[in-house]
Formats: sequence, structure tokens, C-alpha cells
Amino acid sequence: GGGICLYIAMTLRDRVSKVVVFAPTCYRLPFVGLHHVLALDESGLIASIMTSRWAVRYGLKMQYFNMDKVTETLVAEYAEALAKPGAMDVLVRMNNDYFSKEFDDMSQSYRNIQQPLMIVWGDHDGIVPLEYGETLHQLVSNSRLEIIQCSGHISYQERPELVNPLLLDFLG
Repeated sequence: GGGICLYIAMTLRDRVSKVVVFAPTCYRLPFVGLHHVLALDESGLIASIMTSRWAVRYGLKMQYFNMDKVTETLVAEYAEALAKPGAMDVLVRMNNDYFSKEFDDMSQSYRNIQQPLMIVWGDHDGIVPLEYGETLHQLVSNSRLEIIQCSGHISYQERPELVNPLLLDFLG
């Protein structure tokens, strides 16, 4: 979602006044991850396994710093969404299309973002390296980088008491 927000900010400048992104995959990831595995999953077998509760729980624990926040309710909500017909197919197709030549071109153009940009990152993000946020912040002159303490990749869910005031201040 964050990479798409950055793209919209660059291409629809007259329609976007401010931008907030949460740990966006704004550069290619330096490791083999789920996105690589799903790209090879022509049969859909891996995707079908990913909708099981144990796999969803494991995935969420990779994205959170505080494991106590990964509740059975949270796991159930994510598992239900992923189990909907066609949901994993959409994620696989989106993943395969996202990391493209156009993505690489876009990631070289972030310095063209003119709108105020708030970049929010968890200090313990194990999915997208914090260095990506620091690099993005350096490239976009009108940006601010907010690092959320004791938080993983989904800082807005894990630490809403810290994130929400930042959003209200920035967007206010």
C-alpha cells in the first residue's frame, strides 16, 4: 500500500496534499521472502497453506514486535480475510506484478515527491528494513521520519497510542 501511495503522490501531485506511509516496500527487498515463494507457486498449494490459522499466526508474529498483541481474534480476522475465494490469487498476482521494471523506475524517482510526507516505521520491523525509511526520508526533502518504539512492521495496529497522535498532528 505505501509504495502505491508514493506512486500516486508522484503522478497526481495536484490531487494529493499530504502523504503518510507505513514502512512501505519502496525498494526491492534484499532477501528471499514470502513474495518470492508466492511468485513460484503456480499450483496455488503454498497460497492455500498460507490461509491456515497456524500460518497466519506465524506471519503475524513475524510482523509484530510484541507477541502478546497477536491474539486469537487478530489471527481469526486475518485468516478469514485470506480464506475468501480468490483472495490469495489476488495477492499472488499483485505481488508478481509489483516488483517490475516500473517499480524499479519508480524507486529512482522518490526525490520528485513534493508534498509533505510522513514516513512511519517500527523500530523492530523484521519485514522491511528501517534503512529503507531512512533512505526515503533523505531523498524526499519535505518529509519527516517517525520511528515507533517497541513496534514491528504494523506499527499502526501494534502501537496506535503512539501512531494516532502523529497522524492527527500531521494531517490536522
